[in-house]
Amino acid sequence: MTNLETYLALQLPVIDFRDLKPGTVKWDSVRSDARKAMEDYGCFEGLFDKVTAEVRKAVFEASEELFRLPLETKQRTVSDVKYRGYVGQNPTNPMYEGVGIDMAENSEKVNEFTQLLWPQGNISFSEAVLLFTKQVSELDFKIRRMVMESFGLEETYIEEHLKSTKCLMRMMKYRGVDDTEKKELGMEAHTDRNVLAIICQNNVKDGIEVKSKDGKHWIKANPSQDSSFLVIGGSILHVLLNGRVRAAVHRVMRMGTKTRYSAGLFSMPNTEDLIYAPEKMVDAEYPRLFKPFDFEAYYKFTSEGSGRRDLSAKVDAFTEKLWPQGNNSFSTTIQSYSKKLSELDITIRRMIMESFGLVKYIDEHLHSTNYLLRVMKYKGPDTEETKLGLNAHTDKNIVTILYQNHVEGLEVQTKDNNWIKVKPSQDSFIVMIGDSLHVCLWFLSTFLHNRVFALRTRTNSMVFNVTGTAKWSIVLSVSPCDDDRNRDEILTRIVLNSESRTYREFAK
Repeated sequence: MTNLETYLALQLPVIDFRDLKPGTVKWDSVRSDARKAMEDYGCFEGLFDKVTAEVRKAVFEASEELFRLPLETKQRTVSDVKYRGYVGQNPTNPMYEGVGIDMAENSEKVNEFTQLLWPQGNISFSEAVLLFTKQVSELDFKIRRMVMESFGLEETYIEEHLKSTKCLMRMMKYRGVDDTEKKELGMEAHTDRNVLAIICQNNVKDGIEVKSKDGKHWIKANPSQDSSFLVIGGSILHVLLNGRVRAAVHRVMRMGTKTRYSAGLFSMPNTEDLIYAPEKMVDAEYPRLFKPFDFEAYYKFTSEGSGRRDLSAKVDAFTEKLWPQGNNSFSTTIQSYSKKLSELDITIRRMIMESFGLVKYIDEHLHSTNYLLRVMKYKGPDTEETKLGLNAHTDKNIVTILYQNHVEGLEVQTKDNNWIKVKPSQDSFIVMIGDSLHVCLWFLSTFLHNRVFALRTRTNSMVFNVTGTAKWSIVLSVSPCDDDRNRDEILTRIVLNSESRTYREFAK
């Protein structure tokens, strides 16, 4: 079994952005390097001396001053929007604190934020935030311009893009560990949801690690010079360039006893316009990967509940809870299995909806669901006696796709209420329709077509434990993406033709 371990021999590219002028040979060379780094790693180390040592010192002093404030004072800035305002005192990550200042390029907004913490004002804090934002945003603009230029995007598009973003400035604090030999997870593996992130940290070097392109190693992103910044591509840049650059999967590790402070500038969309790749990025070789979407809706969905983060990052974060040192074999297997099985699920649902004449609703439906993978073990009884392992039930989701080992146990109730045994097979899966799809088909057919179909489209199942052998099963469960309501409430509202977002959109 191969573990996902930090690989010291691998290093991120180091790119020098000092003394650059557009249109020069050096500019073109650096532009090429930046593009390749974003294609291969999704990030790199950037050297940029226009952010002076004095500004770095001032912003870290401001961070320390802020985090020393009483908790009740810091909590004045708490926001309903994730990563805005104060974040901390989380029982799952008690050693982390962070503060996000939205529109940090705007002096009025920065001063408003400052006065929440210091009602009498704090000029040095406000100036440190504004100056850091101004100087780092120059590097941010330069990198985004270069990468977009390298793909042949026109100057008018690049200018419009740069004007359509705002700055989120974040200050972060990670307390050290008690043991100098100890290594703990400070922030789970994830990709950023912004356009670009540019991070610098205090003199505690170890911290951020970036996953290699092959997914087998973590690369330490330690700065090589005092003028270094870590540049991380986010999911929005990945979408705008139609998947041609990577959104880097990265995490933060806590090592050593010293507290680590970092400051970052995150460029964020600041427009109600839909996010999508321009036509220049789409052709026969690179077909469009993503539909246009609203950034705020996407940000909220990926920040909360079941939509949180992308599959790879979520699986990595789950794996690290079981194996802090990583387990590449486990996470790779889970991701591959889920991806392949989701293809089967989509094919089945598409066929079912086509058979009911619901073609125009299929794409909306398929994009309104997510997946839960479950691994289950039923311990066999000590004797030959057959015992009930799980009561008869229907699944409340949309579809369940089950794979089981060689041990019998699953039984399914037929339309005439007889129970039939489902024999295991190495080459097959058991597909069970859940309450949500049952109600969905009833709702659509009744209210849209004035047709009534058989309501008995769900499956009742029982699991019996037979002999002393344990029964294992792996289940992919498909559920609606509606984090604001529990499942029973969803079903009730659908039947009443009420407020369930997904199904209301179907009825348009």
